[in-house]
Amino acid sequence: MLTLSCTFSLSAGGRYWVYFQGHSGPLSPAVPVEVLAKRPEGYRSGMQDVPVCPQYLAALQICGFRPIAQSRWLNAVVLELQAEQIREVLSFPFVSRVEPVRQLVPAAAKENIFENFQAHNEDLSASFWAYSTGQLRMLKSDLMQVNRYTGKGVRIAVFDNGFPGVNSLQGFKNMRLAGSWDFVAGEADVFNNTGTHGTMVLSTLAAYQPGGVVGAAFDAEYLLLVTENDMSESLQEEYNWLMGAEWADSLGADIFTTSLGYTVFDDSTEDHRYSDLNGNTTVITRAGDEAAKRGILVINSAGNEGNSSWRHISAPADGDSIFAVGSVNAARELSSFSGRGPTSDGRIKPDMMAQGEKVAVLTQGGAIQLYNGTSFSGPLIAGLSAQLMEAVPQVKGYDLGNAIRQSGHVASTPNNDFGYGIPDAEEAFYLLTGKKLQKPLRAELTVFPNPARGQFSVSVVFPGEGKDLEMECRDLQGRLIQTLEFPAGQFLNVFNIRGEVEFKQVAAGIYFLRFIEKVSKEEVGTFRFKWDGN
Repeated sequence: MLTLSCTFSLSAGGRYWVYFQGHSGPLSPAVPVEVLAKRPEGYRSGMQDVPVCPQYLAALQICGFRPIAQSRWLNAVVLELQAEQIREVLSFPFVSRVEPVRQLVPAAAKENIFENFQAHNEDLSASFWAYSTGQLRMLKSDLMQVNRYTGKGVRIAVFDNGFPGVNSLQGFKNMRLAGSWDFVAGEADVFNNTGTHGTMVLSTLAAYQPGGVVGAAFDAEYLLLVTENDMSESLQEEYNWLMGAEWADSLGADIFTTSLGYTVFDDSTEDHRYSDLNGNTTVITRAGDEAAKRGILVINSAGNEGNSSWRHISAPADGDSIFAVGSVNAARELSSFSGRGPTSDGRIKPDMMAQGEKVAVLTQGGAIQLYNGTSFSGPLIAGLSAQLMEAVPQVKGYDLGNAIRQSGHVASTPNNDFGYGIPDAEEAFYLLTGKKLQKPLRAELTVFPNPARGQFSVSVVFPGEGKDLEMECRDLQGRLIQTLEFPAGQFLNVFNIRGEVEFKQVAAGIYFLRFIEKVSKEEVGTFRFKWDGN
């Protein structure tokens, strides 16, 4: 039996994390029914996930201490305490230690460290993926999509600063939203804040705008979490991430992707030292490793401090079970800003690389722009991971991440600039399945004249004997303008489009002709052309 001696104080004080000794009180708690009820069918099993002991909570509340937040992973709660109450809390036989939680202090908005490149004068690839072609092709995520792996059935938790526009933009119209929560404001609406970084990050994963931006895993299910407060930099944000991770775990997330990292704070007493990057010190790193123990694949951007005095990765990228992603440019060269390893205990970091320079994203207003940062290379790897997880659903999170790492272009000689290198989806798929991806049949397409005015013709040469084709004409927003069927045996012919389709009513602009094999629905070619009207 617990013997309690209580004193009361009604005045407000600072916030502290109170850690408990073990989970079991006189009654052994089970996983709450209300948590289990949220978990989707097929939720990973085998991990004991015991909540904070309800008798401990009851004992604290009897003495007037009401928890503000709690963590079942850390076996701790947050209390509002006066200095004289700390000794009292430490006197409870089930309390192991008390640590302060610094309060958020409003500060000037943090500078946007992602250089903005206006993309309007960039040439589009003659491809369905358009602006996204290079960043997907570098990893062979486009080949995964050709093989119909688009993340279906995989649940991805995205941790960021806000997602304005995601609930209204055409590019996210078909996104599968499985849940959302703002851990800064304490509400479900993650679309009404001013932080726009999350919208751009999400677009590299979930956008579906043929001829514009296409995400690597546009058929996945998404949990959207706001854990970052743009108006300050505080250790509180790491605790927000911890609570968000537990929430996402309870909803069955398969993959965590975080384009955030922490080194220094507004209050310098909270700053991390390089020695803290040992995989076991910072709250956010410990939380990420706890998630990995539960079978979740945890992916984190390596950080953008490569050309600063800090130079290294940031927390939680130092976790030994967390896959840190650095940045290369389109020529596969190391980005100067990409965070470097090793960790303070000598482990190689980052783990892998993806394109982080001139990455095509959607902004909150729906514009297509090119941005820099490991914030975008990280989610590209998360998208590839979801594609592979769909292909091999029985694989565990860490094993999947390790296969991706082993497919890297310098996996035989890893280093602290590139880690294990740029992954190859085709190689990772083979490592996991022993099978090879199917290479697509490609059609040779020509539109002439280009630009066209009044009428134009299409020439199609396709090696798929006996197969019917369908043609879709779409605008830059992915909207379907016209369709046309090409029966088998007609592929060497030249078609006058105006004679087949009432194209004369279509406004001038850039359009895409997308050809699809009628039975398999496999895309066999896409052509970009300019229509100048009638």
